[in-house]
Amino acid sequence: MKRIFLLSLLLVVPVVGISQVQSAAGKGVRRMEAGPRAAHNSAANDTTPLNCSRDEVRFNPHPGVRLLCERWERRLLQEESRRAGRPAPSSSVVVLPPLGSSEAKRLGFVCIGGQAFERLPNGWSQLMAPEGGWQRCEGG
Repeated sequence: MKRIFLLSLLLVVPVVGISQVQSAAGKGVRRMEAGPRAAHNSAANDTTPLNCSRDEVRFNPHPGVRLLCERWERRLLQEESRRAGRPAPSSSVVVLPPLGSSEAKRLGFVCIGGQAFERLPNGWSQLMAPEGGWQRCEGG
């Protein structure tokens, strides 16, 4: 009888001790829930992801290759921005000097990452295209 009592005491005491330690710890810190992932943005690094101005496209013997490439690129960027709820890029691409060049300082317009900006007294303003959307550019 003593042996059973001691054996049951050995099994019960550690469980009681563990439960006391756990209750002293409390509920713990609530973890932050991850927010929704941002939609993919092809124009994050460059607004010409298909790079239609490269030599293989520009000097292709078939005249429609560059037009087809530009149309695909324009449609890709506009549809992606529409699905993500972002402002759409322009369908036209203009050539502007890069940031920091003497021509950019003289003109007051620059191309940064494929987006056209105008110099203001207190910073920069992104340019809007005449046909709508933010103006895409090359040269920066």
